[in-house]
Amino acid sequence: MKRLMLITVLFVSISNYLFAQWTPSGNDIYNSNTGNVGIGTSTPKAILDMGKPLNPGQVSTILARLSEGYSAGGGTYLGTVGYNTQPSGTITDVTDVKSFAIEHSFYGSTNSSINFLRGGGTTGGSISFNTNDNTEKMRILYNGNVGIGIAHPKNKLDVNGTVHARQVQIDLNGWADYVFKPTYQLPALSDVKSYIDHNQHLPDIPSEQEILKDGLNVGEMNKLLMKKVEELTLYLIENERKDKEKDKLLTGMQKRITELENNTSKQKRRQK
Repeated sequence: MKRLMLITVLFVSISNYLFAQWTPSGNDIYNSNTGNVGIGTSTPKAILDMGKPLNPGQVSTILARLSEGYSAGGGTYLGTVGYNTQPSGTITDVTDVKSFAIEHSFYGSTNSSINFLRGGGTTGGSISFNTNDNTEKMRILYNGNVGIGIAHPKNKLDVNGTVHARQVQIDLNGWADYVFKPTYQLPALSDVKSYIDHNQHLPDIPSEQEILKDGLNVGEMNKLLMKKVEELTLYLIENERKDKEKDKLLTGMQKRITELENNTSKQKRRQK
């Protein structure tokens, strides 16, 4: 009997020790533990560590749920999901491997998510954004390049589609006003014609083949087009100058012809 009482007292003491960390407060309950709490791990490394290794596609934490679609599959929720660390299936590049995701599931189907891509090592991770049927629509690479409709953008912003904007500000190095400087040698129109006949495009302007291959640099093209506008303006000014000289010459010649005609008429009258 004494032995049974001793075991009972010991059990109650241990139970009180184990569960004393959880304290009710009205409708709430809190943990007074000053260390880390582990779920799925006996060595938690954070205040709350969901440390159980996940299988690809396994949900680790449900952050919130909605009643609609609750009974369909995994339900309607926002949760964190674990994936892979190595390429598999159609994913052959390690930088495309998705390690974790925050996913929105509706009626048990994931329709949008924020995905964390592991990168090439301990650094180099990227983030992708999926919508609609959980198809990737945008990615931010490790180097800051952003791709919309492009998984591996080569520039700070690559867009596979139409860009519509009210205003676009482009920074350039220099402008074409040097054409108006006295030292600028305006090409002769005969030389321009020879170049066009041989190359089928204007001097300094990229050819069709170059545009199709490399695309169109809007800023540089505007600068080149302005150069051609300024050259054309100089050609027009020069033509106007020549036209005025011709008009002056023709006026002088017409005056001379009129004088000759008058003199001829006078001579004829004298002869009569």
